[in-house]
Amino acid sequence: MIQTDLRPNPPDSAMLAAAILGTDLYSFVQASFPIVSGGGRFLPNWHIEAICNELSQVVKGETRRLIITVPPRSLKSICASVCLRVSGDREHGFRHIVSNDFRGS
Repeated sequence: MIQTDLRPNPPDSAMLAAAILGTDLYSFVQASFPIVSGGGRFLPNWHIEAICNELSQVVKGETRRLIITVPPRSLKSICASVCLRVSGDREHGFRHIVSNDFRGS
């Protein structure tokens, strides 16, 4: 008698990680932080999740305009100017993002 296993094959960890990183901006920021920061350690905090959540709303078209005002070194630039561009391009074929950085001289 031939036995057939009808259970779906479990996804391998690389495919699962790629799927999560491609759909969740916070996970993408977490995974890419050591690369873009030169080997720094990611320290999770509520404000980073909040920034990623609001940026995800922009990508989905649920928010049209967003101003993020947080103190310097709060990962705003990495989330909005680096990671959002990469994940947004992959996920939605981005339209147009404008980002400004006002630094005193």
